[in-house]
Amino acid sequence: MTLPLHNIQTIRLLPTNVPVLRPTPSSLYIRPLADRDFHELHNTLCRGFGVNMSSESLALRLRQNGYRPEISYGAFEEGSMVGFWLSGIRAISGKRVSCCTGTTVVEEWRKRGIATAMSRSAEGAARALGAGAGVLFAQAGNSTVIRLYRNMGFEITRTLHSYSSADTVELSKDNPMQARLTDLGHAYSLRHMLDHEPPWYRMWEGIFDVRDSIMPVVVSDGMKERAYGLFQPATGRILHLGLDAMSAEEGRLALGAMVEIFMNARSNDGPIELFQIPDSQTQIPAIMGSLGFSLSNTQVEMAKTL
Repeated sequence: MTLPLHNIQTIRLLPTNVPVLRPTPSSLYIRPLADRDFHELHNTLCRGFGVNMSSESLALRLRQNGYRPEISYGAFEEGSMVGFWLSGIRAISGKRVSCCTGTTVVEEWRKRGIATAMSRSAEGAARALGAGAGVLFAQAGNSTVIRLYRNMGFEITRTLHSYSSADTVELSKDNPMQARLTDLGHAYSLRHMLDHEPPWYRMWEGIFDVRDSIMPVVVSDGMKERAYGLFQPATGRILHLGLDAMSAEEGRLALGAMVEIFMNARSNDGPIELFQIPDSQTQIPAIMGSLGFSLSNTQVEMAKTL
């Protein structure tokens, strides 16, 4: 089936019924992805984002983000991938929600409606699996991308900040708070200490999917457990930091004890990152600031009804 690019947006695509996109004079088309596309996906990600990510790191992120190839789409030109739209589905508050966990189009193929075409295809496939809403993330300073997503029907729901450590972190030598490794199940039992709903990349479902890559830590004051944290050495990211009610100084000591373990466990000598903290959360960023962490990235979460 041959379709001009401007008409592809009107078609509800299902994973088993995919029209071919062929804007004249190229041989460009879109289709659902499959496991066999991983190598092409890896190459296109590195090319589209200008990064050098290992295939192992990509595989880890896909598992953590709930990647579903049957509702993810790629754009191909003469058999080579030139763009992708990756999706997953999870239940959030009793409703099935689809998330775009990554998208790009290589530079020479941008501004041709390819991202919009892939998004419409992915949304149709997600609806067929019962998803009633979609969510994605964008860099807060990228007005062009945010405008594109607004044109697709997405609206900003919250702002998320990430913070990076300095090369060295000043820690208290006489710290009454004691941090120790634990298992993920025990850390999950302390989830009430996290005072916000984790965004997609930090949801418990994804964390359990990559449990072998997660280092759970709890902090005790000698009488009771006061905090928990989840660190991913391979990415250098702190995915969760939950605190019991405590003073700012107690918080600094508790998080300092955890950060010491995280710094020693990182895969390289680079900084570690406290990842995607909502701007409504002010206590933990302030404490991490006293430990030498500083704002490194700001993203917006955007959502729409499918």
